[in-house]
Amino acid sequence: MLTSPVMKILMRLWVLMLVAVPVVTQAQVTVSVSTPADNYLVYETVPVVVTVRNITGRTLELRGDEKESWLSFLVTDGSGREVLSTGKVPEAGTVLIPPGDSVSRTFNLTPLYELRERGSYRVRAEVTTEAIHVVSLPTRVNLFNGQEIWRQTVGIAAPGDKTDSYRLYRLLLKRGTDGTQLYVSVEEDKAGVVHGIYSLGTIIGLGEPAARVDTRGNLHVLHRNGGRTYGYHEIGPDAALVEEANYAELQSAPELVAGGDGMVTVQGGQKMVPASERILTPEELNPPPPPPAKPTKKWWQFWRSDSATRPAKK
Repeated sequence: MLTSPVMKILMRLWVLMLVAVPVVTQAQVTVSVSTPADNYLVYETVPVVVTVRNITGRTLELRGDEKESWLSFLVTDGSGREVLSTGKVPEAGTVLIPPGDSVSRTFNLTPLYELRERGSYRVRAEVTTEAIHVVSLPTRVNLFNGQEIWRQTVGIAAPGDKTDSYRLYRLLLKRGTDGTQLYVSVEEDKAGVVHGIYSLGTIIGLGEPAARVDTRGNLHVLHRNGGRTYGYHEIGPDAALVEEANYAELQSAPELVAGGDGMVTVQGGQKMVPASERILTPEELNPPPPPPAKPTKKWWQFWRSDSATRPAKK
């Protein structure tokens, strides 16, 4: 009969074996994090793509709910200090990954962490479940301030007895190896709240972009984005895109014109309609039927035709 101390040791070993059975080692699950670009403006959307690959021999389950997610991030600045979180990572849901497959999720880091100053940051993704705990290698993200080329503060009338507010519109340039991008920033003046900052597309160095604000407080921007083409955008005080279009410089160049009612429109040039929005003509919608096929001759018909034209023997 086994003594009591021996029984206790055997029971502990048995429990440890039961607990270790469902555990998946890090070598069997890989986690990677990447970004489409390395450089972003401060307050610009910073998308990160997290990919989890299952190289085990069974289906991997990543279970999450509203209270706890299987995914989290670790963001540090250039000095190695952890960046404070300002929001909860969106729920990634419960994911089943078959053996040999992978799953990817994309998140915007800007509203989730205190990324409010220029500098270099390192981002790691952390996957945690009952069976695994894996941390990815870091990816680097560089934040910097764009070159300001225009700004204007606009008063926004509030309905009823509410206090009016003010918006600061700014146009920024972001230079890179693939060209120069034009950005618009919409801020709450004096409050330090940034409602949004996003790209208006490529800008080429032929003249400054034109910018006008209408009576509603909407910003209109017209800039050259090609040799003879222009990009147009209308942005509201809430940083929402109201309208966008492209114009071609044919007989005249497009320009922003403010009317007597304070509204701003584009005059001149020719508005370019995307191919997907082209209206088909009635002939294209109802094409004529194809011509009837010519009847084919049999081999003896060819022989008769040839013999009819052949000269008679003398």
